[in-house]
Amino acid sequence: MIPSTGSLRPQGKYMDWAIAFSETVTSDNLLLVKETLAAKHQTELGHYDTAARILWELIIEAKHREDAAWECITMVHMGKVYRVLRWGIAVKLYNQAIKLADAIDFKRAKMMALNDLGEMRCSGGDLEVSIALFKQSLSLAPLGDIRARRDILLNLAVANEGLGRLAVCRSLLVELIELDKELEHQDLFEDQEYLAEIEARLMEDGNEREP
Repeated sequence: MIPSTGSLRPQGKYMDWAIAFSETVTSDNLLLVKETLAAKHQTELGHYDTAARILWELIIEAKHREDAAWECITMVHMGKVYRVLRWGIAVKLYNQAIKLADAIDFKRAKMMALNDLGEMRCSGGDLEVSIALFKQSLSLAPLGDIRARRDILLNLAVANEGLGRLAVCRSLLVELIELDKELEHQDLFEDQEYLAEIEARLMEDGNEREP
């Protein structure tokens, strides 16, 4: 995850390495799953070049199998690695993944790519664009996937806070905390503190407007 700039907070982590994009994983895909998890592990260790090599090999394998879904999701994962290595390449990978996801109607991959692009734009200070990307991503998140929805809501809250839209940020955090409770999420207390901070700032702004 690219660190945020300025006063922006770190954003969500959930969709970093989603691989369960179908109901079942066939025996033909077990190697792809294994290699994807190996790339994830190398990324966690900070071995980005090694992770990139593994993922490039996966792309070649997916193309050889004519497996567009794996090719698409692997491009999303590669984008995550290249956010650290080469920003411009990451943007191209995400955009290619979105184009392929549209072609094969792979909504989850598109949701992930849009969210990641939004995080990049947000960390770069392009907040209006990031909000538009997060909203597109949220529109693709299944209602039952509350973990994904929670992640995107956090990103939206961060971006709106960055623009000084504290009331919007508050509303998003209220919704997010309800999802935290349903998930028994480890960041519930942290998110409640975030909400309390935003509410305190809103109260201060209101007091300033009083005669």
